[in-house]
Amino acid sequence: MLQLARWAARHRDAWIWCNGLVPSFALIGHRRRITHLHQVPTGANRIFAAALRIGGSVSLIPSYYGAAAVRGTRGFPNWTPVISITGRPAPPSEPVRVGFLGRISPMKGVATLAQAVRELAGNPSAGGSLELWLAGDHGHIPEDEVAVVERAIGRVPAELVVRCGRVVPERFLEQVDLLVVASECSEVFGLTAAEAMSAGVPLVVSDDGALPELLGPEHPWIARAGNAEDLAAVLRSALRTLREDP
Repeated sequence: MLQLARWAARHRDAWIWCNGLVPSFALIGHRRRITHLHQVPTGANRIFAAALRIGGSVSLIPSYYGAAAVRGTRGFPNWTPVISITGRPAPPSEPVRVGFLGRISPMKGVATLAQAVRELAGNPSAGGSLELWLAGDHGHIPEDEVAVVERAIGRVPAELVVRCGRVVPERFLEQVDLLVVASECSEVFGLTAAEAMSAGVPLVVSDDGALPELLGPEHPWIARAGNAEDLAAVLRSALRTLREDP
């Protein structure tokens, strides 16, 4: 931080893009500073974020949801490159592959998703045959949260769960029929959802954070965050549409 501050002192007329709170705070006295926040600050970071308004710099955050939550910021939606994939046959072959891509954690809604899949698997006439494809790992997830999510996954019949580990997103999106982003962590954007949209993969999301903003008001498959019963109902509707009107 000290080196960055020294560099800025020698370039007072330069505009500097600060990627996150740390470089922004290091340059708090630099007037031509653009702060790019990646999430809604919590705890002590809220104080740092408030201090960044000093000096008239510009603060950006990846959604209008985020801008409403953090005073003095402007919505600056993220982007994703065009993703071209081969894709699965339409209508999808049985069983339908319901995918998740990201950190395997409760905050990303994986425990809720597992409960919803378990409910559908217990009533095949409602959801048809399906598999739960999980891509990602437990990186930086506390042990107690890992236990919660693994317990929920363990209640799904083992033959219906496919663990893919860490993968290239494009290759995973080629293998699934539907992607679920059921976050429960006040998502400030939703990069995985944006990648699925770019690839043309059908998408079910929760109403968490900026996800509804990203998908738009006309998107038909938005479930209440943290509600397994509602997620199961939305998944049932999505699966029916994929089979009947791919």
